[in-house]
Amino acid sequence: MDMILQRNYVYASTLGHVIRFEKGKAVNVPAIMVQECAVIGAVPVDSKIESICSTEEEVLVQPVDPNTRLEAVAAVLETMVEKNKRGDFTPSGTPKTSVVSELAGFKVDRIEVARAWKDRHDAE
Repeated sequence: MDMILQRNYVYASTLGHVIRFEKGKAVNVPAIMVQECAVIGAVPVDSKIESICSTEEEVLVQPVDPNTRLEAVAAVLETMVEKNKRGDFTPSGTPKTSVVSELAGFKVDRIEVARAWKDRHDAE
């Protein structure tokens, strides 16, 4: 989908996409990135914002700030350790990224899990 942003901006997503917006110029945005670009103010060329998402509930809010993400992951890890469910951890004893993502409510990268897990053990 082609989108326009009314300022020069380079958007780097946690999904691995980098999109360079130039003020007033249409840029092709992958379908997976349309909602994220809409959050920063990009609008579709055809200006049908309803086509991005039909209801407010469909928009997933993910923390963007790395420190906020790390705090959320750390809180999830504490909950997982307290529950101590066998299926929540790998055979080596580290938390499964898929379980952390599900409990956090947003997609978490394995590097974020590893960092929070290391920080947790360093604090002990």
